Amino acid sequence: MAYPIAQLSVSPTQLNMWGPNFLRPPVIRPGEAREVSYRAPTDWCMGDLKVTFADGGAPAVWGYLNLCTLQNISLHYDRMSGITTARYDE
Repeated sequence: MAYPIAQLSVSPTQLNMWGPNFLRPPVIRPGEAREVSYRAPTDWCMGDLKVTFADGGAPAVWGYLNLCTLQNISLHYDRMSGITTARYDE
């Protein structure tokens, strides 16, 4: 099953200090691609990405991403198991 993405935020890895939503409307629909720009702070590159879904489901987190070199990412989430996976280019 696929879920529309309403918000994206980042935190330094494992600190749960989430910044503001940096996704502009409209939501990202399942299967849709969107270019999103994020400037990683200069004092850290390793971060976690939190996604909030437009359907009200619990947020999901992808961890240990190098935000300074990340170019493309494809997010996958199994809501039943809570497992998140991603394919990405650095």
